[in-house]
Amino acid sequence: MDAPLVSANDSNIDNDRTALNRNNNDDDGMIVTSSSNPPATMKIALGIYCVLFGIAVYMIITTCWNYPLFPFQPDNLDWNYNWLIATIFDFYGACFCFGGIVLSSEPSWIKGLAWNLLFATLGSPACCLWMILRIHSKGSIKLLVDDDTARRDV
Repeated sequence: MDAPLVSANDSNIDNDRTALNRNNNDDDGMIVTSSSNPPATMKIALGIYCVLFGIAVYMIITTCWNYPLFPFQPDNLDWNYNWLIATIFDFYGACFCFGGIVLSSEPSWIKGLAWNLLFATLGSPACCLWMILRIHSKGSIKLLVDDDTARRDV
């Protein structure tokens, strides 16, 4: 009798891959969360990021409309004040988005929250430090690999 070509372990791997592919393997090879029935926390995060997107777009568009970026007006206090406010909203919006990725990538909530606090208070130096440490420890900044297996780098 011939030995089976597929062992029990290979069968389990194939079943896992089939289940993962069935659970929303999109066209670029990344495994994504189910869009038909996402968990409640993902619905809340989606709502928060949609509101943040709307606020950021509104702030940038209204500032550009009322105080055009060009010609540059460094001596105009009103122009400077409005661009400062728009820049603050823009920075913290980007910080909140990057912080969400870091929070979901760190092995513990406390480490993720600590990094977010550093991002919000120290800005780009803290963000760069996280990236440097991530590349040094993981060899990559990818959260998922490009093949059809769902492996997180954390």
